Amino acid sequence: MPTFIGYGRFTREAMRGMLQTPEDRTEPVSKLFESLRGRLVSWHMTPGCDFDWMLLAEAPNEEVVAFRTSR
Repeated sequence: MPTFIGYGRFTREAMRGMLQTPEDRTEPVSKLFESLRGRLVSWHMTPGCDFDWMLLAEAPNEEVVAFRTSR
């Protein structure tokens, strides 16, 4: 199965929510990839970089990942 690298930034609203209710968000991200018939390999917070998070995941193909995660 192909491996994909994803990265992104949180919105201000998302950051506020995470500060108000801190929790490990690995499980929801993992479930997202399971719903794509894939697997979350690793999930990293990247403070001080151009992006807030980075992940490695396996998925059947790039079309599935691009369509599902861009919503």
